Amino acid sequence: MITQDSFVVITQLTYEPELRNRVMNLIYESMPIFKRQEGLISITVHHHSREPKTMTYFAWESEEDYQKCVINPEFSSTQSGWKDIVESGKAKFELDTYGVIDTYTGHAQTIF
Repeated sequence: MITQDSFVVITQLTYEPELRNRVMNLIYESMPIFKRQEGLISITVHHHSREPKTMTYFAWESEEDYQKCVINPEFSSTQSGWKDIVESGKAKFELDTYGVIDTYTGHAQTIF
C-alpha cells in the first residue's frame, strides 16, 4: 500500500523508432525481476500513443528498498541491455524521485 512514507521513482525513455521492439522486449524481461524485489509496492508502465517514448512509475515502501533493488545482481542481465540502448546515443533516459503526498487507487490490474 502506498503511504506518505513511500518512495516513488519515475523514469522516462525517449528513443529512436527503430528501437521500439528492443525497448518493449527489455520491458517485458525487466518487469518480472522488479516484481520479485523486496519493498516494491507497484509498477506502472506507459507507452506514448504517438511517440517512441515510455514512462514507468515505481512505488517502493522506502528509498532503502529502491537502493537495494538498484544494486541487486539479478538485474545485470537486463541492465546491460538498457545501458547499451542509452549509450548508443539513440535514446535518452531520465529518472526522477518523489515522496508521496496523497494517493488514490480505484481499480488496478497488472498485465505482467
